[in-house]
Amino acid sequence: MGITTAMDVLSTYPRDWQDRRRRFSLREVPIGERTALVGKVSQVRFKSLRRDLGMVTATLRDTSGSLKVVWFKKSNPRYDVFAPLLHQLETEPQIMAYGVLELGIEGRQFRVEEMGILNAEGVLNPEDAIHLDRLAPLYTVPEGLNERLLRSMVSRVLPQAAQAAVVIPEWLTHQRKLPQKAWALKKKFISRTPCLKKKPHGNI
Repeated sequence: MGITTAMDVLSTYPRDWQDRRRRFSLREVPIGERTALVGKVSQVRFKSLRRDLGMVTATLRDTSGSLKVVWFKKSNPRYDVFAPLLHQLETEPQIMAYGVLELGIEGRQFRVEEMGILNAEGVLNPEDAIHLDRLAPLYTVPEGLNERLLRSMVSRVLPQAAQAAVVIPEWLTHQRKLPQKAWALKKKFISRTPCLKKKPHGNI
């Protein structure tokens, strides 16, 4: 991607944003719309669909009922791509999952695109909070990389935004009432991160 410095990371701008705060109970989640769900995992299973594709299924429960959730991943002959996920789910934790409800062969299923583990207080850890329960920036990345990596990189180098070179003359900045570059770089990421305790959007 041509990224060699922290400033390169900060100047790799999102192509779009995705509102990952919208949340429904398991009983009310609409079909075909991306949303976030919170519930406790149980009955985790792995299934190989074909040589290059596998699936993990689980049951997600909240106070309104239960729902089948699924993760699809392409297999890799060099390592087990499902091992980290199965390790996370083996304790049957409470999770926040972002994805879309669809109709599968066996009925309604929620296809997970992003997941985070909640602690005993129902709060995401700092790393997962970069990607969930917020307006998440979306990036274009080449095959072999993922947006989660780039979001994490931006989060780590944001403290260096103050070092960003000023390219607009001070007189013009003052005349047009333009923001400082460091402020703008932080706003493109930090200002779009709501407090996790804020009441979510949706029908929950």
